[in-house]
Amino acid sequence: MSPEELQKTLTKALEGISKVERLFNIWHAAQTFYVLSTWGLALFGLYKSRSVVTLAAKGVHKTGKMVLKAL
Repeated sequence: MSPEELQKTLTKALEGISKVERLFNIWHAAQTFYVLSTWGLALFGLYKSRSVVTLAAKGVHKTGKMVLKAL
């Protein structure tokens, strides 16, 4: 195989990889957007009902105390 043919073959192979890598980057960005929007909606829902936030905070506090006692 001549150097020119090798260069053409490598160029074609690397172009394919960059397209796949670009698709993976787009997929990762979409997943990140989905996770952040879901958390945003959940936090907005918790903010609207403060009693849920209070109960959750108390639960976290009690759990923390129990874990510290167990250690």
